[in-house]
Amino acid sequence: MVIPLLILSLLILVASALLEKPEPGRPAKPHLGWILPVVVGAGMCLWAQTGPGAPKGALDSGLGVLLGVLVALPLAFGRGDRVACVATAAVAMAATAFFPTPAKIPALMGVAFGLSLAATCLRGRTSAGLAIAAGVGASANILAMKAQSGPDAFPIGTAFLALGALSLLAGSLLPAASEARSARWVKIAVVCLPVALVGEFILWAQVGSIPFTGLPTAGVALALLTTYLLRDDSTDAFPLLLSGLIWLGAATVAFSLAKGLGVAVVGLAAVAVVVGLGESTALVCIAPILALAYYRAFRELNPSATQALDLGQHYTMIGFAAGALAPLVPAEWLRDREGQAGQVLWSLILVLATLAGMVLLGAKGAIGLVAGLGFAGILAAYRNKPVVEALAFGGVVSFTVLVTYGWLGDWLDLGRTERTQALVGVAVVIGLLSWLLQATAGKPSSASPKEVESNA
Repeated sequence: MVIPLLILSLLILVASALLEKPEPGRPAKPHLGWILPVVVGAGMCLWAQTGPGAPKGALDSGLGVLLGVLVALPLAFGRGDRVACVATAAVAMAATAFFPTPAKIPALMGVAFGLSLAATCLRGRTSAGLAIAAGVGASANILAMKAQSGPDAFPIGTAFLALGALSLLAGSLLPAASEARSARWVKIAVVCLPVALVGEFILWAQVGSIPFTGLPTAGVALALLTTYLLRDDSTDAFPLLLSGLIWLGAATVAFSLAKGLGVAVVGLAAVAVVVGLGESTALVCIAPILALAYYRAFRELNPSATQALDLGQHYTMIGFAAGALAPLVPAEWLRDREGQAGQVLWSLILVLATLAGMVLLGAKGAIGLVAGLGFAGILAAYRNKPVVEALAFGGVVSFTVLVTYGWLGDWLDLGRTERTQALVGVAVVIGLLSWLLQATAGKPSSASPKEVESNA
């Protein structure tokens, strides 16, 4: 099954190089930075062959680095862009199937390392797309190997990258000059539907487990939501913060349903859509789920290094990140808006969201939530935002935890089904409050943020 994936990815890569225009401003030839990944790969191979005490798998990882750089080299000459970055990662990872079975995982890690090094030598969206596609694709393959039958398991990451590249190629063939809404919807359908539908089929055929059902579709839907929130090209950080929190929650739910491989699948589907629609800013918002996928791959490869981290501590880390970001969302939203209705509604939303987070993350997640709140003020000050408001909303979250923790009792230890039902109810209420917030608060004022702060 790997050889058809390799052939398909190669054909997509060649087609993208022939059909897609080079990115404006990219150099006509590689700069000297491309020497670095070549030296790194060759050095690893040389060390494995001649150096004393070379670790096991160093040669395979070094060859993987060189393979990744070789496949990515056409990008250095400006051949291909968004489609090519995903197809390049798929080709390089599919080629690791020709390594001996014990060498496949080291080679796969080397390929991801080499592609990431190559991405630093590129410019624009190709750089981010190549690095993220390589990282999440390799993580998905490693997690699939651990979840299935070892190194010879079906490479789910490679399959999703090839599928994503194919849908991106089809989207790139649509007329780009038309800005009509109908043309935009056609492109969204061409990019998103194959990733969601064929992705569901791949998981059903290769994994066949109920918890995986709907994960590719969820990744596509959340990617579309993120691009919608970021549709306005402005300096307003509220959409970024809100999207980051949404993806943090998505990572938690995906992990609770299907562990690390589920997280990687959601991330793969989202990356394919975001890159395909050209929304490079949205890649920043997907970072939480990508980081979790990388961590789970590291944990599978190095169980002794992470044996002290149980599931509860895993939720503590997620709670910490949510606590650091949550107070910044309402503070940013209210920064250039007037009226007290927004403050009241945001307080209600934070209380309900905090309760939902405690139910989802459990006792140790609540500890992380409180601990992370201390960093909200630091982040707000660093961004020159209204620190006082961030600290005030942080207090709302903190004392919601302190007051209600003892009341929740068995709610902190609900099963998967009961937890999902409770979260759906809370999400509906939060959605209604958010609609009311948007309807009553109005649009941002025309005054600059500094003017609003000076008048406050």
